[in-house]
Amino acid sequence: MGGGVPRSGGRAFGSLRGSSSLALLGYCVLGVGCASPSRLDLARNTLIYRTAGYVAPRQCPAPVFVQPLRDAREKVPTFRDASFDRTVYADNIWERPVPVMVEELLVDEIERSRIFARRSTAGAPVDQEFVVEPSLLALHRYREAAATGLEVGRRRTVAYTAIRLVVKGPVDGKGQRHVLLDRLFHNEARTPLSLARAEHGIALTGQTLQVILAEMLPKLYETTIVPVPALPAKR
Repeated sequence: MGGGVPRSGGRAFGSLRGSSSLALLGYCVLGVGCASPSRLDLARNTLIYRTAGYVAPRQCPAPVFVQPLRDAREKVPTFRDASFDRTVYADNIWERPVPVMVEELLVDEIERSRIFARRSTAGAPVDQEFVVEPSLLALHRYREAAATGLEVGRRRTVAYTAIRLVVKGPVDGKGQRHVLLDRLFHNEARTPLSLARAEHGIALTGQTLQVILAEMLPKLYETTIVPVPALPAKR
């Protein structure tokens, strides 16, 4: 799989349940009158990220080892083209480093899903464990302002997140681990163009992660299903 991050194909969420509820959510997560010990934390604030809610139909008896998240993000350039001016929001608005929050969120969701019997906390995987290798390819927030046409002066906020997940099975009889899944999960969410002040994209980022995890966890479960060999026909 190539290292580039596609800029299309994810489902856009617009304002979801209405611009007023989204504005209220943005108001709360920015800490304007809402009490929370970790206001701007993807993994510890349910106003920003609410669990995908996936629970496996059947639990795999094997344990899983989750490798530390690899931060493979590329910088998103600030630019101006014929239609939009783009301003990229910095990561320093978050209370903790982005890779730390995303790794914690991902591990929590895997444990909560009950796909595996347990998660190994050892320093390295052992032969009978599945191995999950996540890479964060993008977690960007930016503001776009229309520069021409009837929409000039209107602004919108965009959030784009991409995570690559590689899953390897337990070591087989030949001492090899086979790759069971190698897939890019990505999603983009944006607010409608508006004359209102653009948001910081905090709530939108949580939405993109929720969509990604809701798609990722069932695919992770599918890697644990071992096909049952067909029985020989009776004579």
